[in-house]
Amino acid sequence: MLRRMLLFLSVALLATTNVGYAVRPAAELLPEDTVGFVSIPNPDALVKGWQKTQFGQLLSHPQMRPFLKDLQAQLQSQFGEVGLPANFTLVELQNAFEGEVCLASVQPDGDVAQHAIVMIADITGHREEAETLLRKVEQRLSEQGAEKSTTAVQGIAVSHFTLPGTEKNKQATEILFFLHNDQLVASDHVEVLKKIIGRIQGSETKSLAQLVAYQTVQTACKSMDDQRATIRWFVDPFRYVTVVRASQGNPPIQGVDVMKVLKHQGFDAIKAIGGQLALVTAEHEVLHQTYIYAPATETENGEKYRAAAQLLDFPNQGELIPQAWVPGNASGYTSFSWNVKKAFYAFKPLVNEIAGDKIFDDILDGIRDDPRGPMVDIRRDVISHLGNRATSFNDNRPPIGPESERLLFAIELTNEEAVRQAIDRAMRSDPDATEHSISGHTVWEILKEQKEVEVDELDIDGLGDFDAEEDFDESGEDQGAMLPNSAITIAHGNLLVSNHVDLIKDVLKPRVAMPSLSEDAEFKKMAAALRALGAGDDSFRFFTRIDQVCRVSYELLRVGKMPESQSMLGSVLNRLLGPEDEELLREQQVDGETMPEFKWVQQYLGLSGAFIRSDEQGWFISGCVVARENSPE
Repeated sequence: MLRRMLLFLSVALLATTNVGYAVRPAAELLPEDTVGFVSIPNPDALVKGWQKTQFGQLLSHPQMRPFLKDLQAQLQSQFGEVGLPANFTLVELQNAFEGEVCLASVQPDGDVAQHAIVMIADITGHREEAETLLRKVEQRLSEQGAEKSTTAVQGIAVSHFTLPGTEKNKQATEILFFLHNDQLVASDHVEVLKKIIGRIQGSETKSLAQLVAYQTVQTACKSMDDQRATIRWFVDPFRYVTVVRASQGNPPIQGVDVMKVLKHQGFDAIKAIGGQLALVTAEHEVLHQTYIYAPATETENGEKYRAAAQLLDFPNQGELIPQAWVPGNASGYTSFSWNVKKAFYAFKPLVNEIAGDKIFDDILDGIRDDPRGPMVDIRRDVISHLGNRATSFNDNRPPIGPESERLLFAIELTNEEAVRQAIDRAMRSDPDATEHSISGHTVWEILKEQKEVEVDELDIDGLGDFDAEEDFDESGEDQGAMLPNSAITIAHGNLLVSNHVDLIKDVLKPRVAMPSLSEDAEFKKMAAALRALGAGDDSFRFFTRIDQVCRVSYELLRVGKMPESQSMLGSVLNRLLGPEDEELLREQQVDGETMPEFKWVQQYLGLSGAFIRSDEQGWFISGCVVARENSPE
């Protein structure tokens, strides 16, 4: 599917140069069974905007060229099998153009066994150039063994190419395209192309633009229209996954069909997600808006959503400014309002369906009643005392190393003493837990070198995402997925859990010794920017110092230890670039010695923030990236 998408996008780029926007928007031509699309209203503005951003300037700087060259080589090595069948050169793909280019995924007639890709590009004012370039495309396809035919559909000539299958992909690839009314349209599905022609000619009336879900998303993000969005996007998440599976030949699913479970548990209430993004506005490096459309479903108990989807209850709770105990040096901060008690019990049917058995209550009952365990009643002693606000933050502990990133998660409590007693009772029954007294608080620490996971008494069938043979040996002991270091305490009206006991120490320090994040100048700057975007009564709040989030991974990359990184960013990169066998530590391919010192790089990395506001039909998300005061001109 990606191979075809790249091909059609290449056709669009080859056939369009410096054109103006004077044709019908792609959303009015795409069929109503479109499940996702990305539209670039003005590609020239996107390229120029990116070049003006500080991140774009950083990557284009001569000091970064050796790093980018090495990274490009590694990506080509990792994903070399995904290429452009027509062998287009980078020079040909870098032509500037201004008209809309849209790439869409379609589920023809709602048939779960079918899939299609559509590309629509504006070629206003450059038809002659487009025809010349399309002849070049035709020649290259012919050299690859494609058979060509031409047919007329409602008076429009359509070129039809069939590429033979390859050793890796046995299925033949169809490419159909036509030029009409200053638009180039391409697809791999003849019936989809016929419907688009029908909309052009007026014989078809239904389109993506008429769908309620599409209209709702566009209306929610309409306040960005005056910012000249450089990217627009839309997806029907559950149907899109079905289309992707169809494009892969609907291979048999091993273990649990996660999407089927989520639909059965009510998460298909999420009908659409979409939004807009603009680069380099008057106040921002990046400005974005997203809307998640999830209208209420009818339920017997009067809840907004059914089954496990009831956990999607995030009431608005003001600005969610950092609590006084959140340190001012935090790299990133997230706080959200959540109906935790409802969410906990909403997880029950989800856990049971994934496990294929009613294990949720059995596990809780076992924790309460088993004399060999903590004998803590989780429902009564913990869950009943949880509040409705959760917070997390992270920072970097020098010297920078694989385990430098520290994380802390907190959830408000309505009865500290009751939860403290439950935690103490549970920890005292754990031989691997060590008790510390810090600033008058009891802090429990568990080290991963000491912790083993016993699973021989729990038989869960059908867990496709969990490979019991890989993760556990016959004795039931965890061989590679040790629990991380952790520390836990009750303080500041919250249950605090961290991967570093030292971070809990920092949180317990007097505020004179550790100023709060709410007092930090950079946080205040981002808070003001978000208020200008409409923040104020929200369910989520995010704040990130981009340089500090990237610092650990960057420094490890420079010294050749990136594969050892345990940071969030490092883990993502290692999973993306690492070997298929996740037990093997990949070898770093990028030459870190060619990279400049981080103190030079960080001047290009600013601040980001966002908020989410819940409403009757879903969630509105808005955020931005802004430059720092000391950033280069």
